[in-house]
Amino acid sequence: MVSYSSIDYWPLNTALYVTDFHGNDERFAYYFLKCFDFRSFNSGSAQPSLNRNFVHPVPIDVPPCAGLNRRGVVNERVTR
Repeated sequence: MVSYSSIDYWPLNTALYVTDFHGNDERFAYYFLKCFDFRSFNSGSAQPSLNRNFVHPVPIDVPPCAGLNRRGVVNERVTR
């Protein structure tokens, strides 16, 4: 499950979360992760689990800026 919050939040101790996007647009990261198939990275047995060490080295293709405006912000019309 991927969630986005533009306000302060209190994640559970089992949540993976980001506080520094290293100059990347937060909403772009959110929509990208919503579309990412995490099922093949399940490291749990009875309870699904995600180990960040399995996902971290996966290379990704960053699409061209078609859905971004001049500041690199996700165009809301593209995401609806």
